[in-house]
Amino acid sequence: MSEYEVSGTVNTDGSWTQHSVVRETHSGGSIDFEPEVKAGSSFCMRLRNALNGEIFSDEVCWSTDEYECKTLATDVIAGTRFTIDARGTDEQTRFSGKLFTA
Repeated sequence: MSEYEVSGTVNTDGSWTQHSVVRETHSGGSIDFEPEVKAGSSFCMRLRNALNGEIFSDEVCWSTDEYECKTLATDVIAGTRFTIDARGTDEQTRFSGKLFTA
């Protein structure tokens, strides 16, 4: 499993922010995220296919006191290239954490 340090900013109005860093899975499996800093009391992420721009995961959110690792996508095939979309609330703009890929 690969581990990436992830950080970024989101819009203050709660709309989705698309991030441009492309990551790639090395084997089939899941993609998980564990936040360290969340952009607001309801911070959400989803994944986008880097090749065609299609969203391929459900929206996954963390509330005020949640910091546990959550699965963003399962059954992802090896070699999947993806980017992150994120959004926050409460006018918080910065997030960071660890992304785990198969």
